Amino acid sequence: RFTVAGLNFPWLFSVSVQGSTTPEFDAAREWLPESAIRAWGHVESRDEYAQILKEADVEFVTSYHEFFGISVVEALFAGCLPLLPRRLTFPWLLPPQCHKLCLYSSKSKNDTRRVV
Repeated sequence: RFTVAGLNFPWLFSVSVQGSTTPEFDAAREWLPESAIRAWGHVESRDEYAQILKEADVEFVTSYHEFFGISVVEALFAGCLPLLPRRLTFPWLLPPQCHKLCLYSSKSKNDTRRVV
């Protein structure tokens, strides 16, 4: 158990933020316990990236620019539950019966910040 931002978590979890970050993720890093951070930023090795995905349970995407969504496909292949914005190509990557569980609505960056 540990406390993050005043909330008690009865389970252990780790966070991996890969690729470029936003100010919201950078701010979250300040209040996350160091022991909860598995990876942050760009991962150099393809093998390390694959291992991080295999250990993950959820992939949370906040992208505003995406052509296909290969990182989502990789995460799905690794067994992650995707949490994706209901925009760009993301709805087409999932069958319709998964949309309610896996897609969140955000029309602006402020909406995404609330989800983060």
